[in-house]
Amino acid sequence: MAQSLVGHVRLFLKVIFSLTPPSLAAGYAFWISFVLICQFIFLNLFILVILQQFEEYHMNPDNPVTHFRDKLDIFRVTWDQFSLKHGGTKIPAKQLVQFFMNLPAPLGYKGMLITKKTVAKEITMMSLIA
Repeated sequence: MAQSLVGHVRLFLKVIFSLTPPSLAAGYAFWISFVLICQFIFLNLFILVILQQFEEYHMNPDNPVTHFRDKLDIFRVTWDQFSLKHGGTKIPAKQLVQFFMNLPAPLGYKGMLITKKTVAKEITMMSLIA
């Protein structure tokens, strides 16, 4: 495609430079139409790329945003259970282990055969307790 474009540009330049002064108006008309058509084509290509990316990531039922929303709802329900005493703003450090034990996978450890001591080590590695 690049070679054909170079060939078209060379042909265009030959036409422009071969024009005699009386037909310079035709050269200007050709130049303006050439530029407008090229701009139209490249603008449509740009829009095509944007629409393809939108379709691939937003319209796809397996997109990460949908999974995030599902996990966020699960997180909020579990968070609300443990943060009621503090108005939903924080969880006491003593309850973090139990919070992660009640939070379903992949966010937490609910349903996994794991000890509270291991969960406490994981929390310490996450630097959640100051």
